[in-house]
Amino acid sequence: MSRRNRGDEPTAPNPILIHGNDLFLRAVFAMGLHGTASGTILSDTLHAMGSSPRHVTIDDLGIALLEVDRRLRMLVQPEAATKAVAGLRHFILKWAE
Repeated sequence: MSRRNRGDEPTAPNPILIHGNDLFLRAVFAMGLHGTASGTILSDTLHAMGSSPRHVTIDDLGIALLEVDRRLRMLVQPEAATKAVAGLRHFILKWAE
């Protein structure tokens, strides 16, 4: 049976590039996970609460923190989620100083 008949066609990766303001990009980096995963979770959370990566404020990040934590725990191991949220929380607190 040929590859085409089995439906096993090789696929090309589809990179997700989320454009955001400097605050958004730094927040994604602060989470310490894969950029695409962190960016997607943070972006989706912001959109759900009426903000966006391009217009996010430090207050938006603070409000989104619990939901980001909840969503991360569905994607990664609990220890990784705890560490990522701690990194984001630390970033938010340092930014606000």
